[in-house]
Amino acid sequence: MRPLKILGAGLSGLCAAINLARAGYRVQVFDKRAEVGMRFNGDLQALRNWLGPEDILSALARMNLGVDFPHTPVTSLGVTNGKALFTYRFARPLDYMVRRGSVHGSLDLALKQQALDSGVELFLGKTLPQSQVDIVATGPLPGKTIGVARGLVFRTDAPDSVLCLLDQDAAPGGYAYLIVAGGHACLCTVLFRDFSRLSRAFHRSRDILLSNFTGEFRDARPMGGRGSFSGNPVFVRGGVLRVGEAAGLQDLAWGFGMDMALESGHLAARCIIHGLDYPSLARRRFLPMLKASVVNRFFWDALATGPAFYLAALSVLGPGAAALALRASHRYTPFHRCLYPLARRRLERDFPRSLRS
Repeated sequence: MRPLKILGAGLSGLCAAINLARAGYRVQVFDKRAEVGMRFNGDLQALRNWLGPEDILSALARMNLGVDFPHTPVTSLGVTNGKALFTYRFARPLDYMVRRGSVHGSLDLALKQQALDSGVELFLGKTLPQSQVDIVATGPLPGKTIGVARGLVFRTDAPDSVLCLLDQDAAPGGYAYLIVAGGHACLCTVLFRDFSRLSRAFHRSRDILLSNFTGEFRDARPMGGRGSFSGNPVFVRGGVLRVGEAAGLQDLAWGFGMDMALESGHLAARCIIHGLDYPSLARRRFLPMLKASVVNRFFWDALATGPAFYLAALSVLGPGAAALALRASHRYTPFHRCLYPLARRRLERDFPRSLRS
C-alpha cells in the first residue's frame, strides 16, 4: 500500500494520522521541526466546552483520540477591567485547560505517542513539497495573521483559576488572561490590531493581572505566537487536502482554534477512509462558524466600548445564561446572516489579506 503522507505534526495532522493508521492505512507524517509542539512553550490553552451539548472530551473519544493528558476543567471564571471583578461558577466545565508544546504532559506529546502507538511513521526535522503529500497541516497561513500573543509561563503553588482582562487600554482590540492549572501558569496578552503596541500592552496587562496574585512565581520563560484566519478557506489545492490553520480555520473573534484543528483532521481522515467529499463537508461544517466569528469580531470593534459592553452583559447574566449566550453567539444564526455582509466589508480594512479573495 502506498503510504499516505501528511505535512505537519500539529494537532490536525496528528489527528488525521491516528485515524488513518487505525483504519489500516500506512501513514507517514513529516514536520520541519525537531519535535512536535515547538510552536509553544508550555502554554495553557482552552479546549472549548461550550460550543454544543456534547462534552469536548466525548468528542475527542469520538475522534478516536485518547484523553491521556492533563486537562483541568474550568468551573470558575473571573472577568475584570482592572477595576470591577465578576466571578462565575459553572456546573458544567466551560473549558478544559491543556498544556501545549514539547513539554511533559502536553497535548502535543500525548497525540505524538498515540500516533506512534497506532503505527504512524513520524519524520521530524524533515519536510516535503506540498505537492508530494496527501494532507497539508502546516499551521498558520503566511500573510493572513489576525492575532499576535506575548506572555510568560511559570510554575506556581497558586490554586487553579482563570482570570480574563477586558480593557481597551491594556489590550486594545483584544484581551489578556492569567491561567493557573496543575501548578503551571500562563500570563498572556492577545491583540487583533495595532501589533506594534504588543510589548506595551503586555506589560500593562501583566501589572494588572498580577496586582492581586499571591502565588509563587518561579521558572518563568517567555511564550508567544500568532494565529491566521481566512474568510475564504481552502480545503483542497491541487488534489491535496488542507486542515487546521493551513485551511484558514480559526476564530476571528477570540482566536480559539484547537477544536477546529482536531475536527478538520478527523474529517479529512474519515473522508479518505470512506471516499467522501472532504471540501464539501468541510465547507458545510466550518464556514458557518467562520462567518459567525467575523460578525462577532465586528461587534467587538464596532462598539466604542466593546469590553465595557461585554462586562455589562456579563454582570446581568448568571453562569448558565452566560454559557448559553456564548454558544448562541458562535452559531450562524439569521441575525449573523443578516449582518455578515456588512461585517465582512467593515473588517476588510483591518484584515484585508484574510477576508479578501
